[in-house]
Amino acid sequence: RLRLGLLLEDVAYRFKIHVSTCSEVFTRWVYFLNVNLSSLVLWPSREQIDHMMPVDFRRLFPRCRVVVDCTELFTNRSSSLVTQSLSYSHYKSNMTWKGLIGITPNGILSFVSDLWLGSISDQQITNLTHFLDLLEPGDAIMTDKGFDISKYTTERQIELIIPPKRTKLRKMTSAEIIRTRRIAKLRIHVERYMASVKKFRILGQGLSETSQPNDIWKVCNALTMLYPPLNT
Repeated sequence: RLRLGLLLEDVAYRFKIHVSTCSEVFTRWVYFLNVNLSSLVLWPSREQIDHMMPVDFRRLFPRCRVVVDCTELFTNRSSSLVTQSLSYSHYKSNMTWKGLIGITPNGILSFVSDLWLGSISDQQITNLTHFLDLLEPGDAIMTDKGFDISKYTTERQIELIIPPKRTKLRKMTSAEIIRTRRIAKLRIHVERYMASVKKFRILGQGLSETSQPNDIWKVCNALTMLYPPLNT
């Protein structure tokens, strides 16, 4: 059901059981899997990161410890107007959940947050998940240009590897263009990872507040870890 996005009614028909029984079995197993597979997502030490650092990262951004980004999943419309307002994502123009993902330079999942209602900003979700508490002074984080968390990283002595901002008042220099291309090339595997997670079709069906969204989200991420790693 996680992989194919089958409806409960479909699964119940296939196994010749009542829909309510199917729902109860699914709920219990998703909870059980989340508890037991959570150990697959580990935060590696600085030494482990350095040992497994791909050549391109080692040459260009040797202090990079994690590549981060947020992704959004559609959710069903709530009957509560307050929840609808908090769930509305201007980026997606729809009701969504938002989760924060962290990938090591060699393409292994090292951090996955709970899901938050879609109106939350990247800066807020980074702060509320206490993600930065895992890093040490001197570490570096690679992000997309829209993920500017410099107000949190600077005070912690953490480098933010982010593409230079382009404005209408000035053009990017040749050095900034080269840096932007290098970052885009190296952070592409975080997008590939997110695409792999979303192959679990249940995530595209619209997770409601009553459907264990966090458990389902984290189980899908943990199961994705069982695939071959994403190489840079």
